[in-house]
Parts: sequence; structure tokens; C-alpha cells
Amino acid sequence: MRSFEDAVKYNFLYVDKYIFGINWFYKENMIPYSLLRYIIEGSGIFEISGEKLKVEKGQIVYIPERSLLECKSLENKFSFIQWNTPFVLEGAGRDCICLSYTIISPLFAFLH
Repeated sequence: MRSFEDAVKYNFLYVDKYIFGINWFYKENMIPYSLLRYIIEGSGIFEISGEKLKVEKGQIVYIPERSLLECKSLENKFSFIQWNTPFVLEGAGRDCICLSYTIISPLFAFLH
């Protein structure tokens, strides 16, 4: 089995850190590029093209380009690092993937 790093073709648009409160809600929109979201704190719900995922601290979510995305916070503080990129996670196709591998966490440690 290939590692996560070997399965990703990198091409950055930008990386940013977001912090939201309990009332945060992102209305459904089509996203034009792939996203990786590393959950730093709290939990939330991501609905990706009709599939609802509860996301929590330490998880990484891959969201394919052209997905319909809707999100909301479930806690007083919900934060994540978002990596916007036109990359493709080979083998994922149009599916969203929720990873909880702590082995991936060091990739985002520099942004904490």
C-alpha cells in the first residue's frame, strides 16, 4: 500500500488556518478545486456531495474538486487548516475521504 504522501500529486494554491465559533455555517457551494482539511480543534459536520461526515480533532478530510460542500461547527471553537490545491488523491476518484492517521499530522504541524 502506498503512503498518503506518495498518492498525492502536489500543486499548491494556498494554505490557511480557520477558527470558527458555534454559530459558523457554510452554505452549500460547489468548490472548484480539491481541499485537504486538517481538524486542529473541536468538531463539525461536513456534508460533501450529499454525504454527511462528523469530523473531529486530528482528522484529515480530502474533498475532491467540483464537490458540493456544506459545513457547520458543533462546538464553541472549531478550527482547521485548509490546503487548497488542484491535486488529485490517486484512487479516491470523486469520493471524499476522512483520515484519522496521526502519521499525517506532521505535514501540518508548521501551521499550528
